[in-house]
Amino acid sequence: MEFKLNPLWSIQNKKNWWYPIVTAVFFLITTVAMIGSEEGYYLLAFMAVLFGVTNVTALLSNNPHALCLSERGISYRQNYYIRYRHSHKNHKRIRTELTVSRVDSIELRQNAVEKLFHTGHVIIKGHAELEFLRDYSEYYKERVEVPDLHVLYGIRDFDKFRNAIYDYIDPNILQIHVS
Repeated sequence: MEFKLNPLWSIQNKKNWWYPIVTAVFFLITTVAMIGSEEGYYLLAFMAVLFGVTNVTALLSNNPHALCLSERGISYRQNYYIRYRHSHKNHKRIRTELTVSRVDSIELRQNAVEKLFHTGHVIIKGHAELEFLRDYSEYYKERVEVPDLHVLYGIRDFDKFRNAIYDYIDPNILQIHVS
């Protein structure tokens, strides 16, 4: 059974906070630069909007879009960015699928804002198997680390997901936190 994820909710992850912070700083700098200057106003405004759209697009493309419950385990697709050899600027996107086959614990969480939009997030602790979706060289495969803690934000129809997870997982390892 597959559940769609809304990647915008991953802004709750502290690793993704730099997207809105950098965008806000850029908007602030362009606003200060526009004060008292009529020339270039439209160009600076266009650049600020373009920068914001670029950051949101990067946020959306870096996070999972679906979560699947199957006999193999709980699986989702994740992108990793690995630096090229001897380069500080260029990165290669590594597309993977993680399947958590041995689940130690699952926490279903839903804060007040997520309740309004009928979404939530899940924290899965357990061993995951990594599958590369394309053929990559050993150089890149060695640099991808498989996490033991998987946090997936923005699960749509959270009540339906909660009911499905009850049927899928042993109730002794399931913890529900609604805050």
